[in-house]
Amino acid sequence: PAFFIIDENAANLMAGQAVKNTLLSLLQKNDPEASFLVDSVDFGTAIGALEDLSSFRWHAAKSLTDEKIAGAQEREILLALRGVFEKVTASFERQLERIGAIDFQGLEIKVLQLLDSNPEVLTHYRDKFEHILVDEFQDTNDAQTELILKLFEEKTNKLCIVGDPRQSIYRFRGANIDCFTRILEMIRGKGGRCVHLLENFRSRPKIIDFVNICQKTLSEGLFGSLQRDDISAGGEKMTAFRDENPVSHSVITLDMDLPTESSSEERRQAEGRAIASYVTEMYGS
Repeated sequence: PAFFIIDENAANLMAGQAVKNTLLSLLQKNDPEASFLVDSVDFGTAIGALEDLSSFRWHAAKSLTDEKIAGAQEREILLALRGVFEKVTASFERQLERIGAIDFQGLEIKVLQLLDSNPEVLTHYRDKFEHILVDEFQDTNDAQTELILKLFEEKTNKLCIVGDPRQSIYRFRGANIDCFTRILEMIRGKGGRCVHLLENFRSRPKIIDFVNICQKTLSEGLFGSLQRDDISAGGEKMTAFRDENPVSHSVITLDMDLPTESSSEERRQAEGRAIASYVTEMYGS
């Protein structure tokens, strides 16, 4: 129970070290899988592949069990990669255990392992959450989607997701747009419905018009997988709630009354006074 969440950059550094150290150690021991992998794709490519897989450990572990690929040589490489990757993962997790740490991926993986191995725990949390509400769903990855699918039980609770698939281009922590479409199809299949929220409360009409013009072009490239009737990026046009407000200023010049030579602290203080004075004038008017 006494653990800390390791910083993402530190976890990536440790994972990279685990990849290199494990592969080198296996090669020194003439490990057949490691030797075959390096002979097939060279050392640098093997390192790069293992580092990429380490960034998505849960998804990689599942994908590497799929041997339905063409050609005997590809299957051999897949099997060798899987064997080395398992040893790399074990080494990385031992390093984390030694310092009493868990990374973000580890949190997700251990929760899924807990729910898989303890049906009573899964039942407890399904019953506990009457409503499962997930915001920014375009930023979910495969492991997070699996967690939601485990907690959701049609007869026990209700699921509501909110998201904009067009924002999936940010690829936040391995976000996968297929997760969005997968859940949406499941919701529709169980009699749920999709509500389009197209009224924008944040931006002015000119910005909304620009987005509406550009999104069709973007949808043909960046959002190629979204050409569907329910979430087609090209078919959904937003409307602006706010007025154009022609009297508003894009740039405001503040008189800070500073000498030519001034320190950064003096400039910060002067800027703060100028902003406070401007806000006071606006409030008074």
